[in-house]
Amino acid sequence: MAQPVAAPVAAPVTVQPHSTTSPRARVLVSAAVLLGLVGLATAFVAVGRTGDDEPGGAPGAAPIQGGWPEAGASRTTTQVGADGVLDVTHWIHATEPLDELDVALPELPDGVSIDASAVEVVADGRRASGPAMLTFSSASYAFSDATRIRVSYQLSGAVELSSSAPDRGLVTTTTLDVSPVQGTDTRVVRSEAVLSLACAPTAETSLEPCGESDADDQWTVRLTGPDVGARVVAAVTVS
Repeated sequence: MAQPVAAPVAAPVTVQPHSTTSPRARVLVSAAVLLGLVGLATAFVAVGRTGDDEPGGAPGAAPIQGGWPEAGASRTTTQVGADGVLDVTHWIHATEPLDELDVALPELPDGVSIDASAVEVVADGRRASGPAMLTFSSASYAFSDATRIRVSYQLSGAVELSSSAPDRGLVTTTTLDVSPVQGTDTRVVRSEAVLSLACAPTAETSLEPCGESDADDQWTVRLTGPDVGARVVAAVTVS
């Protein structure tokens, strides 16, 4: 189970046996469970994209707070748009120089399909070579030895709308898989209204509440050890 930034307000969700319910129904049930963990909000998700306050950063990337993470750590921010598109940025601070980074589509429940576009990898201030769209399950980006790597992209298809709660949905994944992973990864999800976060080590593992609300528009979870690569989903409102 992913370790929260602060003590969780709810007990861990018990792992349930495999269900024969349809994939989309399982997603909507998960959304309903997550929405029940916190008070339901009625605000709409913000349309605007925030700018990157890192010198030389890509326009449209979410800003990093407090500068680069410490060596051996990473920070990932996900801005949820009202159009269902996610703007995602990873800041990776490696302890040893890297010359390649792999970006891959995460393992998701059946029936969920996402697309990644506007992929950009900048290593020590220099653009890495690699595709701007993830047309296969994974892609590699090459660069000279670097310890500070910024990965940014847009994700489409990640938001599943609820059939029972108007204007609410589940962000089925908040990031792509980026490797090599660091020892600690802080995940930040932003929108006008983030209702809750939940984490799962794999697509087949039950989601458990994780992280804490920093404000109505932001939730944060700090992942360490084996939980660094966990799938993080978010319950949000959408227009």
